[in-house]
Amino acid sequence: MQRSDNVNNIQNAQNPITNVYFASLEELEPHISASTEVLDDFEQSRAARYKAEKARHTFTLARFIAKIQLAKIFQCEPQDIVFQYSENKKPYINRTPKIHFSISHNASHICVGISPYNIGIDIESLRRNTPWEKAATMLNEDALIFIKEGESDAEKHRRFCMIWCATEARVKVKDSSLFMELHAPLAKKLIGPGDQQFSFEDIHYQICSINDELLLAMACHVNHEVKIWHWSLDENMKELSV
Repeated sequence: MQRSDNVNNIQNAQNPITNVYFASLEELEPHISASTEVLDDFEQSRAARYKAEKARHTFTLARFIAKIQLAKIFQCEPQDIVFQYSENKKPYINRTPKIHFSISHNASHICVGISPYNIGIDIESLRRNTPWEKAATMLNEDALIFIKEGESDAEKHRRFCMIWCATEARVKVKDSSLFMELHAPLAKKLIGPGDQQFSFEDIHYQICSINDELLLAMACHVNHEVKIWHWSLDENMKELSV
């Protein structure tokens, strides 16, 4: 299996890069049938437990993208990629060289990050219909103050998404739980509602808009280059400038 340039640069010792791939569920629909073929027995069983078809497809397609990209690195077939899970259900792969990955999805998109470093990623919709105010009550006081500083409802929503995204990414990189990390005063590090980077404790965070409706946060213990790709099954993926 031939490696693409964006796969090779993950393992570049002088300039290691994290590649983040995203795609909408709508454009992934043609791959639903093929995606089930890369699942192992455990994943097949887990997918079957989803009563809602959309949730089942989202689970399957997220692992499809991850296994397709990881198979290019390890030069194997996607179905040969087997995920293991930590006590907190964080998926990982036990192969050499050590490669890390993180998966996130919402009601409309899937996002997969692959890196030589331990990472956590999360995406949130800036246009989601579900009210966010109830979830915001779970956040700490610093976060609520940061949200209330928004000059419009849209900006308040974006500020909420920034904090929630960063917190979810923190949970994943630490292999922790949302309950344990909601207290983290990440809002104190944020400067306004724009794309930005900051460090808290020993973790570096990057928050950016992938497009008008999608916000991405990545957490890693190492500040390094990140490339974002609009995923496709062929090698002609488009890199985004964010």
